[in-house]
Amino acid sequence: MEKKSTLEKKMQVIKIIDEFTILVSLTKNSRKVTTDDWIIVYEEGPIIEDLDGNNLGTFDFTKARLKITQVFQNFAVAKHLTEETPFSMDKILGGGGYVNNGPLPIKDENQITNLEPKNPEISIGDLVKIV
Repeated sequence: MEKKSTLEKKMQVIKIIDEFTILVSLTKNSRKVTTDDWIIVYEEGPIIEDLDGNNLGTFDFTKARLKITQVFQNFAVAKHLTEETPFSMDKILGGGGYVNNGPLPIKDENQITNLEPKNPEISIGDLVKIV
């Protein structure tokens, strides 16, 4: 059985350099990655279906959002950074931009489906996509 080329697979975490830096495989199918890109490391979640049973896709769990800092031919370096907006009023006032509006008025609590990742920590082999 012939082994699949790494360029045919989805982007993945291939090495963890330190607490802030990972290496990510680049794929033939992904668009050109640049140092302007942000990525997410994610866990593919359960398939979501509509009320007729049609597959709508997966509910994926984001583990981390990282910035591409270096690009090589077949892999990239990504760091866990935050975007700074030096004159943001939210930053000056100490707010986050949104507040919780309270719980929803749900008629039957048995209809609640808790969706949680199996493993919230980043591991080698985790999937990656450009955002």
